[in-house]
Amino acid sequence: MKLTFLGTRGNIDTRTRRHGMHSAMRVSYYDVEMIFDCGEDWLGQVGDWDADGIVVTHAHPDHAYGLKEGAPCPVFATEASWEAMEGFDIEERRTVPERDPVLIGGGGGRAGHQCGGVSRAPFDAGAGRWLSSDRGPCGRLLRPGCSVD
Repeated sequence: MKLTFLGTRGNIDTRTRRHGMHSAMRVSYYDVEMIFDCGEDWLGQVGDWDADGIVVTHAHPDHAYGLKEGAPCPVFATEASWEAMEGFDIEERRTVPERDPVLIGGGGGRAGHQCGGVSRAPFDAGAGRWLSSDRGPCGRLLRPGCSVD
């Protein structure tokens, strides 16, 4: 699993070298790529992202307003977040329950891998936190520190 922090700046005017863009993180696992959050600084750039989905942890400007003009993939958010983003031009809306883990994933997998892509990607939508997968690509429960390969 690879985490790439694309932006970490909050909803403030100050920018620094380390915090230049609003929140966005790419999570790559084999050939599945998910984006977590998409702050307003990303408006107009989201269409260039090659992602399988975007997860919005909550609908504040620094986490969701980059999606005002739409998204090139499904977007996952709670009902409360969708209400706040009602006017956003998003075609593929997926509603997830608040405060319950949600399984997002599936699909292919790297060439030659016997079970294919992500089998589980738990995500706690209500608390604004996501959890890395606790299961390997074949659905085997992993202990902390274990490898999937």
